[in-house]
Amino acid sequence: MLFASTGCSFTFGQGLYWDRILEKYSKLRNWPYEWPKIRTMLTVEDLKYMKSFTYSYLLSKTLDCEYITNPGDGMWEYNLPPSNFESYKVIDVWIENQQKNTDVKLDFIILQLTAPERDKYSIEESSHRVNSLYNKCRENNIDLLVWSWRQELADILGMKDFWIKLLYNDREYNSLENWQATFEPYTGEYPPLYIYDEKFNEFGIDDRHPTKFTNQVIHDSILKKLKDRGVV
Repeated sequence: MLFASTGCSFTFGQGLYWDRILEKYSKLRNWPYEWPKIRTMLTVEDLKYMKSFTYSYLLSKTLDCEYITNPGDGMWEYNLPPSNFESYKVIDVWIENQQKNTDVKLDFIILQLTAPERDKYSIEESSHRVNSLYNKCRENNIDLLVWSWRQELADILGMKDFWIKLLYNDREYNSLENWQATFEPYTGEYPPLYIYDEKFNEFGIDDRHPTKFTNQVIHDSILKKLKDRGVV
């Protein structure tokens, strides 16, 4: 089995290195949390640690398989964070690769949708593109599954069969933003969804990326969807 994942920094795993950095240095003084400044201070081992808690890596361990991922970290594009259409183009390339090279056979693709305002196109055009990619994947024997950080595209696509709802405490959420809204304001009564809700804010680390806990929930939700669809 082989799968691929693409999305923004939420799929890349940005922020999942803070536990290791805190273990190494005890107190975080003058550490930038903005990307890509923090990227220039991370060691290879820091990045390995980060990757080991991403939902994609967790899924590969559960399924005992390898995976391909589009970084989605916007490393050098200071003013151009990864867009949904970047992911759409990557999926087109993956499909093309599979058509030309039978050695690399993708069983499924996980598409994580990011903030729609990063796109140069309307939400309607973006949702049309997702539907088109789903059909194109099916024509090439690839299952496409989709989940979203934000709610806007979930409002349009959330009832589609390929949509992954996030599952927590026997409740379903159409997006990470939808899940977050049920917990605000944060009172400490639940595991934090975002890193800035954890212990790091005392060091001024305002990192607004998913925690290890959130990545585990995303993994669990994807796995359930794969089982429901008979993919695994």
